[in-house]
Amino acid sequence: MSALEILKGNVTSKQGVVLDLSSFDFVGLYFSAHWCPPCRGFTPQLVDFYNKCADEKFMIVFISSDRDEASFKEYYKEMPWSALKFEDRANKEKLSGMFGVEGIPTFIVLDAKSGEVKAKDGREVVMKKIDKKDFSAKSWCIYFSAHWCPPCRGFTPTLADFYKEAKDEKFQIVFVSFDRDETSFNTYFKEMPWLALKFGDDTEDIKKSLADTFKVSGIPMLVILDKDGNVKEKNARSTVEANKDNPAKCIADWRK
Repeated sequence: MSALEILKGNVTSKQGVVLDLSSFDFVGLYFSAHWCPPCRGFTPQLVDFYNKCADEKFMIVFISSDRDEASFKEYYKEMPWSALKFEDRANKEKLSGMFGVEGIPTFIVLDAKSGEVKAKDGREVVMKKIDKKDFSAKSWCIYFSAHWCPPCRGFTPTLADFYKEAKDEKFQIVFVSFDRDETSFNTYFKEMPWLALKFGDDTEDIKKSLADTFKVSGIPMLVILDKDGNVKEKNARSTVEANKDNPAKCIADWRK
């Protein structure tokens, strides 16, 4: 079964109308989620690209990796295109497996008649078409760590020094805690000059989703994302330790 056959009868417009995708020339499959910072960074750029294609027979289908329908609906408000029904998790998994989707955001462009893949990395195509000055210049890092973990507590001061030295480099870190209770999280977070994912049951699914997306098998783990949300380094702990006295050069290398 092709992707277009899977989507037939299961894609609705913003107005809730079931779409016949064969009436378009091209269809973009947008695998994304509200909990994913790179997705939320890319979505406005994709909206701009889509709006500029208003005269073209081109449709995007949002395929959500959100964990609940409320998050899906909140995120979908930002999008002017169609979506696979959120409750259709089985077909979402089929499409993810069909195209080997291992991380998000992923944007794949298909010929709407034949189903042929026209762009495996449609995101790169979009980014080449937009005005770069409209996109954040920051490099983002996701720091998986915990107070109970001795290697983490040993690395955090080094990372803090690196971060402070890089304060003029538009460089930001988000702490994702593997602590077992909020008291430990609060104690540990006091040592950090950066941001953190809120600790608690309401963000547990987000933490698990991030850990799954980046395949976290041990901590500390520092994932480096460039300004386009691409993974530049899966675990930059050793890189930071080796370049703690020259963070500007290190960050410049990540941005290449």
